Amino acid sequence: MTNESKALAIVPRNITEVTTLAEVLAQSALLPESMRGKAADIVVSIMAGAELGLPPLAAIRGVHVFAGKTSLAADTMVGLVLASGLAEYFVQVEASSTSVTYETKRKGAPVAQRVTWTWDDAKRAALHIKENWRLHPRQMLAARAK
Repeated sequence: MTNESKALAIVPRNITEVTTLAEVLAQSALLPESMRGKAADIVVSIMAGAELGLPPLAAIRGVHVFAGKTSLAADTMVGLVLASGLAEYFVQVEASSTSVTYETKRKGAPVAQRVTWTWDDAKRAALHIKENWRLHPRQMLAARAK
């Protein structure tokens, strides 16, 4: 036996187990408020995450149900890209209160790619009026750049 420990996840094996888990989690005060009492949304998040290899709680944190669709959190996208082994790196190369830039390089690609999101981009998309953008502009710019 080695000294390495491996985290274990409770992973449902069928829709009945997913539904049962979702019903229990929907009652938890530890879930994001937007998911409390919404077992059906939790089922969708778990199932969407499972398709990407995410265990249930990682899916709940990283797969959001919004406007009738699922979408991945920016950090979840980056984690999946890095875990795939296809990226040499993914790093933030610049950050200010008005601009964030990330750079990544795919293995075998001749050059790296850079993406910058600015406060002006957020204004053009009418994102700057949303509460998250007003309270956490740098984090929201970073999420868009990712």
